[in-house]
Amino acid sequence: MTMLGISKGAIYNLKKELHELENSHEKEENPEEPPRRRTRSETTLPPRPSAQKRAHSRKSYASSSTTASATSLIPTPVSPLKKGHSERSKIILSEYAKDTIRLTVHLMLCQKEYPTVRKFLDRLLSLYEDFPVRSTMTLWRWMKRIGFKYRSVNKIKTPLDSTFYMAARSKYFREIQEIRDNNVIHYFHDESWTYQKEEKRFVWTDDEGAGRLRSILGKGSRLAINAILNDKGFHKPCIEIFKCDKYHSMDFQHFLDWLSLTCAELRVIHGKKPRICLILDNARWHFKESEETKVPKRGSRQLIL
Repeated sequence: MTMLGISKGAIYNLKKELHELENSHEKEENPEEPPRRRTRSETTLPPRPSAQKRAHSRKSYASSSTTASATSLIPTPVSPLKKGHSERSKIILSEYAKDTIRLTVHLMLCQKEYPTVRKFLDRLLSLYEDFPVRSTMTLWRWMKRIGFKYRSVNKIKTPLDSTFYMAARSKYFREIQEIRDNNVIHYFHDESWTYQKEEKRFVWTDDEGAGRLRSILGKGSRLAINAILNDKGFHKPCIEIFKCDKYHSMDFQHFLDWLSLTCAELRVIHGKKPRICLILDNARWHFKESEETKVPKRGSRQLIL
C-alpha cells in the first residue's frame, strides 16, 4: 500500500462506500412494505417453513409477512332485528288525526257511553277505514300524548297489608285448595249494590278534567244483587236483583229464602251424589242469633228480677 501511495484510511472509506452502495441496490430491488396496524378483521396465518428457518437464523420477524387482511373474505355483520319487530315504520299522527280522536271521545261522552280504548278503536276503524292506528296499545299511547288521562274517581282505601288480613287470607286459600283437591263442586257467593245511574271507578278524561258522566238528578234507585259463580262464570238461574234502600237492603230471612231456592236448584242440576259447597263471606245477615245468645233487653231483665 505504501508502494502505491494509498493509506489505510482511504481503503476503509472505500469499503464503507461500496457497502452502502450494495445496500441501496438491494432496497431498490426489494422494497419493504410499510407496517400495517392489526385489526380485528385480520386473520393471522401460520408462517411457512422457510420463514421459520429465517426467523431462527436471523431472529427477526416481519409483521407484514405474518398477517394478511381478510376484509374481502369476511362478510359485513348485519344488526339483528328485535324479537317480534314487524319492521313497520313509526306511526306519526297528523293534527287532523289527533282531532279525530278527540272528537270521537267527546261524541261517546255526549252519548252517555263510558269510553274504553277498544270502543275508541272500533269506532275509529268503522268511520275511517284507512286510519293509521290499528292496535289498542298504540291508541292508548297516543291518547296519553294528546292529553287524555285514565284515572280513578274512587278514593276508598282497603288495608290489604294488615297482619290480620294476611293470616285470614292464608287460611282461606288453604281451605279452598282442600275443597278443590277433593273434587267438590264449589260456588262462590257474594252480594253487591249498585244504582241505576252508577258511575265507574276509572274513566277517561281530557286535560281539563271533562269526561265523567255525572247525573244531575241523583244516582237513581238502589239495587241489590245476589249471585253465585264458579270457574265457568255466573250461575244465571240463581241471580237475584231487587230494589232496596240504604238501610233495608238485605236481612237474614230474605237471604235464607234465597239460599234455600238456590240449593234446591243446584241439587236438581248436579244430582244427589255429588258434594256441593257454597263459599260465603262473614256478612252480618248470613248469621242469626239464637234465643240463648241474644242480649236481654231492660224489660226482660225486670221480669226476671
